[in-house]
Amino acid sequence: MNLRKNLISGFSVSLLALPLCLGIAVASHFPPIAGIITAIVGGLIASFLGSSPYTIKGPAAGMIVVVLAAVMELGYEKTLAVGAVAAVLQIAIALCRQATVAEKIPGSVIHGMLTAVGLIIVIKQIYVLMGVHHIKVSIPQLFLNLPYALTQMNPLIFLLGCIALLVNVTWNKVALSRYIPATLLTLVGIIVVTAYFGFNHDFVYEFAGKIYMVSAEDYIDLPTHVLSAIRFPDFSDVLSFTSLKHIFIFTLIGATESLLTVCAVNSIKSDQPPSDLNKDLRSLGIANLVSSLIGGMPMISEIVRTRANIDYGATSGLSNFIHGLLLLFVVLLFPDVMDYTALTVLAAILIVVGLRLGSPREFMDHYQQGWAVFAPFIITVGVTLYKDLLSGVACGLIMHMGIQLITLRYKRI
Repeated sequence: MNLRKNLISGFSVSLLALPLCLGIAVASHFPPIAGIITAIVGGLIASFLGSSPYTIKGPAAGMIVVVLAAVMELGYEKTLAVGAVAAVLQIAIALCRQATVAEKIPGSVIHGMLTAVGLIIVIKQIYVLMGVHHIKVSIPQLFLNLPYALTQMNPLIFLLGCIALLVNVTWNKVALSRYIPATLLTLVGIIVVTAYFGFNHDFVYEFAGKIYMVSAEDYIDLPTHVLSAIRFPDFSDVLSFTSLKHIFIFTLIGATESLLTVCAVNSIKSDQPPSDLNKDLRSLGIANLVSSLIGGMPMISEIVRTRANIDYGATSGLSNFIHGLLLLFVVLLFPDVMDYTALTVLAAILIVVGLRLGSPREFMDHYQQGWAVFAPFIITVGVTLYKDLLSGVACGLIMHMGIQLITLRYKRI
């Protein structure tokens, strides 16, 4: 075990994780602190339960749509109950040694799901970037309403968001990006600017003959004491159809995304013994159970932070533990500083993440592989955008199975 390498990696990943955890929680309609609590639990608990030694456990952009849908239908406390039951099911799947089932889901459907999630993140966060509080309508309606939303944007908030977006898009071309993540740079930058100009206090300004307001609602609000952020699940409605539907989605999507990350790590670290998928899912389920019982979000083995962890030289699960420990220190020692973080900056960070998930390249790559791959992919994307994630995945799987049956029949002929 190389302590120095794991310290460097854990520290670096924590810098990357902090703004992402805040942004993912806000986008999921969870309290901002819940995102950090989740990463802390993932770091301090999952690290020593037999999980993949290189994976970073925490909230993920790919789960935003899943969690948000549950919160919108059930509320925060009942969504915690959904997360707790889903965690127990993940543990049960692992104990029955059925984690490899996730590998059997067609790649075209998984990529379609993630692409749709990325596009949903982008569309929703554009409104936050502009300082426009959109109404609760469907994704197609949000997209069609964008021209009107542009006329309602708050110029100062939009300017801050665009600067943050520009930094996050271009910073990786600078040599220092190896040591200072773009997410951290934008976070520190907005904290300094907000503290200097006092933007997080209500004030009114005039621009182009119109009056605009910036208020505390445009900034996150962390509790002074982390213990006061603890919330407990409400299991009163856990057997309802709505809850059972979300339990199934949490279990399926969370396990699949996480196990795909572990498979990717096994491929990257091919010189090391492959991680046991069942052990990793068991540790994930236990960490998810603890997180849900104290007010945290569902977590997975997150691919972006995991890849960064490997690139920074991690050699064991100690780096994940250090990353969680450092985030705990942040919320214990500097909660007031985090209150200077503008939601528009977090939106900019998530837009970049969403564009990576929903990249146009995904459409081209799947199209070039032929209709047998492209059809399930595009069906999954389209139905998810039009209706919801569960419907999209179901339609994608049906399309994939239909194509396989037709192909098999023609081969026999």
